[in-house]
Amino acid sequence: RLRDVTSRMALHRDVRSFGALVSHKLRTPLSALLGTLQLLADGGPDPEEAAELTREALAAARRLTADVERVLEVVTRVAGGAAGPAVSELPGLVAAVAQQLELACPSVRVEEGLPPCRLALSAPTVEWMLREMLDNARKFHPQQAPTVEVTLRREEERLALAVKDDGVRPSPEQIARAFVPYFQGDKDFTGQVPGLGLGLSAVASRLWEAGGRCRMKARDDKPGVVVELLLPVAHDCDDQV
Repeated sequence: RLRDVTSRMALHRDVRSFGALVSHKLRTPLSALLGTLQLLADGGPDPEEAAELTREALAAARRLTADVERVLEVVTRVAGGAAGPAVSELPGLVAAVAQQLELACPSVRVEEGLPPCRLALSAPTVEWMLREMLDNARKFHPQQAPTVEVTLRREEERLALAVKDDGVRPSPEQIARAFVPYFQGDKDFTGQVPGLGLGLSAVASRLWEAGGRCRMKARDDKPGVVVELLLPVAHDCDDQV
């Protein structure tokens, strides 16, 4: 007899990956926090050194809090509805997310003649996906100040939304594993890259569930990447796309 154990093996893989993440990524700021607090509790440092240790402990606590909140955000993200924002609303969503992240407003180009369809993903879900991609563009830019271009065009039954940045040029391995949960883009996985490696994998998972797809490639003209989401449209738009 044959049994499909794909889901079980995927769960075991994710549990192992999450365990490795906790032991390395979350333990780093936690160890720093406990170490500095222990020094302060021992009462040995002079006032100036104590102030510096307090600042280090606060920075470690903030980093740990941000990582935990990131996990909760992914786990509790809003599911998509039957129909979401219209194509004409996407430039406004992109601008709003960029403003929240304190990024220069990306240029947005919409293909001419694109039908006035609505996406089959809720507005909060689309906003969350845009935030993940724009935040990644900032995170991996040498100065955390990327120039971002967003394009929207038709591709068969879906709408292709591409986000192009001018950050670093990823290796083939990094591109191949970009949508793997907990994978970090830094070469040696030092634990110093902000985030948990959950963003793009969660976006990809949500899109696959809704009938969409994700893909990534390095830019041809200069350093940077292009992340493209193939977004499903609402059923009543199928005959227009």
